[in-house]
Amino acid sequence: MEKAQNFATAIKQLRKSKGLTLDQISDSCKIKKNYLERMERGDFSFKSEIYVKLFLNEYLKYIDSNKSESIMQEFNSIFNTKSLDVDLTFMPPSDDQDNNQSDSTIEFDDYDPKQIAIIILVIIIIISTYLFITSLLV
Repeated sequence: MEKAQNFATAIKQLRKSKGLTLDQISDSCKIKKNYLERMERGDFSFKSEIYVKLFLNEYLKYIDSNKSESIMQEFNSIFNTKSLDVDLTFMPPSDDQDNNQSDSTIEFDDYDPKQIAIIILVIIIIISTYLFITSLLV
């Protein structure tokens, strides 16, 4: 467990040496700040191994993309895990990509399935009520 603590301390010091805050990393990488804090404390058990590795990989790429691969190899050797063979980097869209999208594009990232189901249910109730009332008037 001491190796995990040393690893966590090292990545925290690397982040601080770059003058970065956890809020900046969380906002850019879309990883909950709580998860980043836990990684920096040496707690890598908050999610399954694949998620922890993906979060750590994004965290490291944001801090120092040149050192991220070697640090991930160190992580894998400390925790006796296999390396990720697939590059699953999730970068936020650049300003150019934002400008190329039309204003009429609808993004559903801000809605959860419950909200969508409620909206659909309300529409169905309104239509059903309208049809019921019109059938009474005829």
